[in-house]
Amino acid sequence: MNGVMGKINILCDWLIRLVLIQCYWVLFSLLGLVVFGLVPSTMAMFSVTRQLVIKHEDLPLFRTFKENFMSQFWKGNGVGAILFLVSAVLYVDYRFFIQTETMSAVVFLILMISFFAGMILCFLFPVFAHYDVKVWEGIKNSVFVCLSHLHYGLLAVVGVGLLIVLYVMFSGLLILIGGSTIAMFLTILAQKVFKNIEQKYLALRENELT
Repeated sequence: MNGVMGKINILCDWLIRLVLIQCYWVLFSLLGLVVFGLVPSTMAMFSVTRQLVIKHEDLPLFRTFKENFMSQFWKGNGVGAILFLVSAVLYVDYRFFIQTETMSAVVFLILMISFFAGMILCFLFPVFAHYDVKVWEGIKNSVFVCLSHLHYGLLAVVGVGLLIVLYVMFSGLLILIGGSTIAMFLTILAQKVFKNIEQKYLALRENELT
């Protein structure tokens, strides 16, 4: 099918995939009672979006989501515990220092650290989806990716922020495709970064061998 109808058909197919991924994300988060299921389910969602982005369009979505959720359950909860701890420390520090007018510089520093942590978070799940790494190695790789591609990190944060604003304005979109579209956006962005890193690494290896 070519022309406009073909493009509409492709768009509908992708929308159906995004809706299904969103449903699976919610379902498996609930299966883990949210607290224990949210991060593993998010990791599974990014694994699925990665495979879709690299042209596995006939991917069995539910089976792939389930397999990734089960295989990354404990790793996901380890990542979740670290994310919770970091978020709690930043929040408590912010609440403490914001009450002291003389500590405005410290509050600004905390906000800057939080913003940078948000940039790292944008790459964290794509890193775990792309590389088979342990928890701390994945976090270190995310920091490296962010530091080496700050402009992509800024684009990721701005893009996610704009999507969130859109979903606040149209809450129906949030329910249907909110999480899956953010995951797809970050996956596409991260794949460009990973490709760039891998090309630079191969070029460096070739220079070393010649």
